[in-house]
Amino acid sequence: KILPKGYGGSVVNFNHFIQERGKLIENAQKGQAPGKLLEDPLTLAYLGDAWFSLYIRSYLCYQGWQNVRLLQSVEGKIASATYQAIAWRALEEEWTEEEKGWFKRGRNASPSRGRGGPDYRISSGYEAVLGFLLDRKKMERLEEVAEKSIQIILKALEENKE
Repeated sequence: KILPKGYGGSVVNFNHFIQERGKLIENAQKGQAPGKLLEDPLTLAYLGDAWFSLYIRSYLCYQGWQNVRLLQSVEGKIASATYQAIAWRALEEEWTEEEKGWFKRGRNASPSRGRGGPDYRISSGYEAVLGFLLDRKKMERLEEVAEKSIQIILKALEENKE
């Protein structure tokens, strides 16, 4: 079986997933215990990576960018490990202790320690923080971090003339 018990075995049971996630969101909105939250730092990094990519794409489109090749190129640079590491370092004084803890868990869990160098590990930690904020529904903080990160990264890209 590919998926854990309760998720339809080897076939994804999307209705079950949607119902369960809906219950978690409803409980969180009512101020009740949120239920099962994501705890694995690599899963949170995966979620954070996906969210940040969508955020970047939306940001660029709403800034008036319309050339798809250019959009893909710029989004790829903004979402790169190198520039995420730059954003993490620039915001270093602004992270809460809880966010720093999730960063360390994500950085230390990064499976490609020899492949991507320190920037890859830092970006894994950064993405774990984004995933943590998303999973815990801390949307105001998540958007604040993303907006500041994009501005820092765009400035760095301009300085590096990329």
